[in-house]
Amino acid sequence: MILVLRDPAAPSAPPTVNCDYLLGKPGKNGESSARGPLVEGGAGTPLADLRDGDKLHLVAPGDREAIAGFSPTKLVDRLGALGLDRAVQLAQLHLLSDDSGTGGEESFARRLADALADTGYQVREIKAPRGQVRVALDGKVWIKPTEGHAEGADTDGYCPSTPSLNAYAGPAVQEKHRTR
Repeated sequence: MILVLRDPAAPSAPPTVNCDYLLGKPGKNGESSARGPLVEGGAGTPLADLRDGDKLHLVAPGDREAIAGFSPTKLVDRLGALGLDRAVQLAQLHLLSDDSGTGGEESFARRLADALADTGYQVREIKAPRGQVRVALDGKVWIKPTEGHAEGADTDGYCPSTPSLNAYAGPAVQEKHRTR
C-alpha cells in the first residue's frame, strides 16, 4: 500500500514523488503493482486493510525532523488514526521522504522505529533514504545522497536505491539490509 500524506502548510501541493511511477513497478508474483493500492491520508481508515507481512510505502514531504509536519510520535498517532492496527505486523514501512534516514541514531527513521515500538505497533523494519528521493518511470526509487557522491550517479547526482543509500531501523532489520 502507498499512503500519501500532505504537508498541512501546503495541502494542495502534489506528492513529493510521482505515485503513478511507484504503482508502475510490477509485483514479483504477477500482481499489476508491487506497491499498490494508493490511498490518501486525509480521512477514513485506509490502513485497516493492511495485513501481516504487508509493506507500507509512505510518500510525504519531509526532512530529518518531521514528515508531513509530524514528529515521529505525532506520525505514529496519525497512522493509528488512519487505521493501523497494533495486532498487524508489517514487514516494512518505507519512508519516501527526503533525508528521513539521514542522521544515524538521531534520524527520523530511528526515532520513528522507537515511537512505534513504544506504543505497541509492530513494524519489523523501517527503510528511509539518506538523501533526496525520486522515482523513475519504471518504478525504481533513486536517491541523491546528502553526504558525498555515490558510484554510478546520473548527471543530477541520483543513484538507484541500494541498502547503502538507505537507513534501516526497527526490531527485525533483514540481514541483507544491515550495514557492515
